[in-house]
Amino acid sequence: NTASVSATACLCDAAYTGIDGFTCSGCAAGKYKGASGSSQCLTCALNTDSPALSTQVAHCTCLVGFEASADGLECARCPRGKFKTSTGASACTDCPANSWGHHTSSVASSCKCAVGYSGEDGGECTACSANTFKDEVGPAVCSTCPSNSNTQSNTASVSATACLCDAAYTGTDGDTCTGCIAGKYKGASGSEQCLSCPLHTDCPALSTQVSQCICLVGYTSSADGEMCDMCPRGKYKTSTGASACTDCPANSWG
Repeated sequence: NTASVSATACLCDAAYTGIDGFTCSGCAAGKYKGASGSSQCLTCALNTDSPALSTQVAHCTCLVGFEASADGLECARCPRGKFKTSTGASACTDCPANSWGHHTSSVASSCKCAVGYSGEDGGECTACSANTFKDEVGPAVCSTCPSNSNTQSNTASVSATACLCDAAYTGTDGDTCTGCIAGKYKGASGSEQCLSCPLHTDCPALSTQVSQCICLVGYTSSADGEMCDMCPRGKYKTSTGASACTDCPANSWG
């Protein structure tokens, strides 16, 4: 306007606020004002910010770790498992596969490898190999199963209890495994007890199958792993195993 007759005709510019005709102060960061006049600067929507002297709501953009459908709108924090390193309305980015991030993650390194996976924060996460496990979130390396145990070729194990005692060993899953003693055997992985050989047989320590239980000397059977019978009167046997007893020499008695 021209030919103004009073200082009150002087209105504070957009991005400035104050009493008409007096000092006008600039809107601070996080506020905006789009028209001339004495109205107050408006506060940006929740989880947004704007530069000082902003003139429109679209200058209010999402903080890092937050997203929205457009600038100037209230922003929502990145959901768990996502992150965002830039300001603005762009969408949050998924953490790398097999990793996990807190809400409102603002850096890629907030994505940490899940249990059963290992790798640097924010980087590629690799499954724990067979016979290893990892029971915590983060960059820690996978731990090796206790001696004489295995994960049955499974990968990405999340607990020591995935480590089962080997065949020929017994114990609590994920803990110490003890070898089967002579005369006992165990054929599968797990916490089961070692089994005793059939009557009148024996096997070496760390046996994995019943067929390793063989007849004692002086005993016979039709096959290894079966109960053995004592050689009958008049017969003898000097070797172990399932072989038949031998007749005593003629005119002798045993």
